[in-house]
Amino acid sequence: MAITIACSTEKSITLPEYMEFIADLDVRDTDRVLASAEQLKQLSNNSTFLTERVNQELADLANFQKANDYSAQTLQLGRGRNCFVRANMWFPRSGKTDDVEWENSLFAYELPHDHNFSFLTVGHYGPGYATSIYEYDPESVVGYPGEQVAISFLEHTTLPAGKVMFYRASKDIHSQEEPFGFSISLNLMVNSPELAMRNQYWFDLTNGTIKSCIQNAGSARLMVCRMATYLHNGQTADLLDQISQKYFHPATRGMAYQALATIHAGDSEHIWQKALRDTAPLVRYRAVQALENR
Repeated sequence: MAITIACSTEKSITLPEYMEFIADLDVRDTDRVLASAEQLKQLSNNSTFLTERVNQELADLANFQKANDYSAQTLQLGRGRNCFVRANMWFPRSGKTDDVEWENSLFAYELPHDHNFSFLTVGHYGPGYATSIYEYDPESVVGYPGEQVAISFLEHTTLPAGKVMFYRASKDIHSQEEPFGFSISLNLMVNSPELAMRNQYWFDLTNGTIKSCIQNAGSARLMVCRMATYLHNGQTADLLDQISQKYFHPATRGMAYQALATIHAGDSEHIWQKALRDTAPLVRYRAVQALENR
């Protein structure tokens, strides 16, 4: 389950000191990441560093967060080896009807989801959010909308200032609630090429199913494969065939097969028969669906 880590240290460090610490941290070793919780708590104990960072960003607003691929709630603070540090802001809902949809989308309030990365987090400012945490076995999941998933409830907890937690990649599902007041959490995000191959999901907890895949940086790969069904020439099919056979990401291989089957509609059965031999259950599932719906 998501792990709550007891940290009572009152020591404070600067952001450069923390970045120097994680520069040598082997974040692929979960035990070492867990053991580093005290240093993240020490950074959070520094009550002025984030104000100083905000002032730096305001002073150079034209270049604000150019390398930040995350949403507007995220302030990226620095990168280490296979990891990075960010501050996430959590606002109470405005109460305006017109704002409900975009606020829920931005903050994922009451939208159960998982992550294909592990992260260490600490409440830094404000009352923090409440969250319900569940778990599932990613190895038992194919990954299509409507798929039944064995989901187990673990706990309902909060992330107030000073509390440190560790969320496990592709195992912990959480459904966050809006905070009672403006809050900030600090995260040490663990990058792993192996885990990045996994999809992230929105879950329907009432029915115990996958609702849909979460759009992330990898979604652009799916988009360009879909574009190829409309914009293609003699080279396009060869490139899609290479992707369908060799690309590391199962969802992208599946989309490459879909694009090939659309471009070469007369040969689509043969293309999907090849997809049936793919190592990934998700690709094979899409092949079965396509062949049944011919």
